[in-house]
Amino acid sequence: MSTGILSLVAAPGSEPVGLDEMKAHLHETGTGNDGEIIGMMLAAARQAEAYTNRAIVTQTYDWWLPRFCYGRTVFLPKAPLQSVTSVKYIDAAGAEQTYAAANYVVGAPAGPFAPRGWLERYDWATWPDHYDRLDAVRIRFVAGWTGPEKVPDGIRSAMKLIVTHLFEHRGDRQEAGIANAEPRALPPAAEALLDPYRIY
Repeated sequence: MSTGILSLVAAPGSEPVGLDEMKAHLHETGTGNDGEIIGMMLAAARQAEAYTNRAIVTQTYDWWLPRFCYGRTVFLPKAPLQSVTSVKYIDAAGAEQTYAAANYVVGAPAGPFAPRGWLERYDWATWPDHYDRLDAVRIRFVAGWTGPEKVPDGIRSAMKLIVTHLFEHRGDRQEAGIANAEPRALPPAAEALLDPYRIY
């Protein structure tokens, strides 16, 4: 399978750690830093997702590919997979078509260490002919744990450590004009917590 282009369609409606919980972890009682803390929480979540190659809380993606795979199985790039919404392709005439869901089965492993999910074409079905272009195939799928309470504690704890690191060094970052930017590297303790969940 050729490497595709991943595009976020719908961002998470919530984050793994709430503002009140994060402020308690930081021993913050006022509201003056709330906006900055929220920005750091968002940066920490995206950093954890990038490091683990996972979607943390429910989000929808489009995965654009130049072709269907040569075999029967397409492994999707984010875990845990919840569902495949649609499989579309550009036919030889340049029109978008939908590949019928009856032609394939979806594998969506569950659990805190779930591997990537997959889409597997039935052996009696065939991949359709399609236009020769980089975005010939588009798979829309939903990935992530279904709610903050489902996110593994190790990931939530790592996020708290990332935000703590950002918060404690915010003066240095403000001087550089990047107060809410993502950290260049994860704190070692956060990496250690995220490593068991990492997909290579």
